[in-house]
Amino acid sequence: MTTEASKCAVYEPLISGALDGELTQQEQQHLQLHIAECAKCQRLYTELEGMQQQLRAGIAPTHPLHQPPVNRAVRFWPLLGWLLLLLGVLPLLGYAGYQLLTDPQLPVWVRLAMGSMILGAVVLFIYVARQRVMAARTDNYKKVKL
Repeated sequence: MTTEASKCAVYEPLISGALDGELTQQEQQHLQLHIAECAKCQRLYTELEGMQQQLRAGIAPTHPLHQPPVNRAVRFWPLLGWLLLLLGVLPLLGYAGYQLLTDPQLPVWVRLAMGSMILGAVVLFIYVARQRVMAARTDNYKKVKL
């Protein structure tokens, strides 16, 4: 004798398949019979069906953990932080490069370490900038407004 919970465990995975039209006619009929007598699975079916309709309509589904869209004022602060960080780091890298080239008293290992840091920062900056440009060109979702 199977319990109601074990029946639901059998039919719950079929609900997504039914909504996607992937079930056989027999599976669909068994699922519909179960949904007719099980309030829990009926609620799950209607919830998933509503989410599927929202997605097809281009509306973001509501979810308890869904956060409201971030407004421009909130996005301003991280951008300001990155800008200030760059304004602080770039002059220091420039000064380090200047010292590297002009100070004859620096040991070789310091010159190598500073040179590798500067070169590494430049390479990473170019790599990230290139990736961002390429992603912006091929982004399929850049016109989507949430």
